Amino acid sequence: MKISVLVTILFLIVFSSALATSVFAKSEVDISGNPNFSSQAKEFSAGQTIYVRIKFETDYSQVNLNLDDNNSNPLKTVEMSKLGDHTYTGSLTAPDKSNYYLIRIEASEGESKKSTIV
Repeated sequence: MKISVLVTILFLIVFSSALATSVFAKSEVDISGNPNFSSQAKEFSAGQTIYVRIKFETDYSQVNLNLDDNNSNPLKTVEMSKLGDHTYTGSLTAPDKSNYYLIRIEASEGESKKSTIV
């Protein structure tokens, strides 16, 4: 049984203040079934670990990796780890139910909050 992760270049921006000046458009996102990101993946088996890495143009005080169902209801959230050079990584476990899921990354700095579906 395979679980498809919707990989979309759709940018949702949520602003808590007018201070936000950039969008995730220039970020690099990798999604893989292995922690060294040697290959990209879009489909995962139930229970398989999904590894996500993103590189921004700037640093953020908090970056969260979210797994949502196909109706955008949150299922799981984990804080991503900073590697340096504006790069963050995190991992989630693929759900047991076969369906389409959204991987969403939220980054915040002060009052500014941004969100994107990858």
